[in-house]
Amino acid sequence: MSTKEKIYQIIDGFSEEQLNGLLTMLTGYSDVIAEAQDDAFCSKLYSEVKDEDNTDVKSIEDFANELGISIA
Repeated sequence: MSTKEKIYQIIDGFSEEQLNGLLTMLTGYSDVIAEAQDDAFCSKLYSEVKDEDNTDVKSIEDFANELGISIA
């Protein structure tokens, strides 16, 4: 029997109130997983940027000049 089938078998006997509680828990768990995945992605991006060679750093003035913008 697959995990999904076992879960279906367990919840088949739940009352509507129990199912509502389970739905609330699963929704919260899903949100936590999504947030953790987002945090991991952002952390990875931050690490990649932090580890890059930053020798090509430009001042805001130089960048504005390249774009033809006067910030005086």
